[in-house]
Amino acid sequence: MDLKKKTRSCYMIYGTENILIEKFQEIILQQLQIKGTKNYKKIDINNKKLWNNFFYEIRKKDFFFQKKIIILQINLNNIEKKILKKIQENKKYFKKHTIIIIFNKLNYKKILNIKFKKNFTSDQILISCFPLKKKHYFDWIKNYSLDNTINYEAQKYLYKKFKTDLLYLNKNLDLLLLTFPNKKITIKKIKKTIFQKNKKNIFQWINYLLLGKKKKSILSLYSLYKKNVSPLSLIRYLETQINILILLKKEKKNNKKNFLYKQKVWQFNHKNYIQASEKNSYKNFLKIIKYLIWVEISIKKIKKENIWIVLKKIAIMFN
Repeated sequence: MDLKKKTRSCYMIYGTENILIEKFQEIILQQLQIKGTKNYKKIDINNKKLWNNFFYEIRKKDFFFQKKIIILQINLNNIEKKILKKIQENKKYFKKHTIIIIFNKLNYKKILNIKFKKNFTSDQILISCFPLKKKHYFDWIKNYSLDNTINYEAQKYLYKKFKTDLLYLNKNLDLLLLTFPNKKITIKKIKKTIFQKNKKNIFQWINYLLLGKKKKSILSLYSLYKKNVSPLSLIRYLETQINILILLKKEKKNNKKNFLYKQKVWQFNHKNYIQASEKNSYKNFLKIIKYLIWVEISIKKIKKENIWIVLKKIAIMFN
């Protein structure tokens, strides 16, 4: 499915693979923004009354934006007939906007039926998000890394390690591309860098930092040290997360989640990032960045043990 060939007025995203749901949403938003539609509103439907927010948004005229994107997250188990009727009555407003409908993974079978689809515009596309087959898994890895930086043998190794966990594959791909920018990635480099789900790892360490859990953060860091993990991987990954937190701190409260979507932060982690950005001051973040830059510049001159001491100090600095 090539979403870049043609933009639609309605996208319906459903399935059981949350990471694919988020990724398709990201691709659609990027494509619509390229076409000039930059204003979007997210509406969560958690109860029947909240449908009114959706109908209000599609009718509302905006002085600054002619067209907007409405992301409709449906968390209900069924849709009443009167809601379907109201959708039909407001259909003329749909062509003014682009609607992205995301179904809860447990409810899509009950809601996504012929009656529901017919009530929306005919210019719609259904996007299914289920566990990837082997061929598509390899395509996913190729598309994630630019210029085929990950060779075929390395791709096979990643498939073997993470074929049942696309979220964890993506986290490790991010880490690999940060650790080896613009370089060919081999199995040897992957073995040195990747983290297994059932062990203490860099992502768990970052989450403890975000939550301000100092003791757990230090224990997690010690576990990484004992496994002889490359400290450069930790430093580069942490630098990108600190930059996100600083920029997030500047965002208005009602735009923080939208900002995190654009930064490719997974939805389940939004709360932790917002909390960390609010609890830590700019001064604190800048101190941490200075330490990280110093370590990166001096990494060839200083002992590995000293680098880990600095990382421990950073773990204590987080609020």
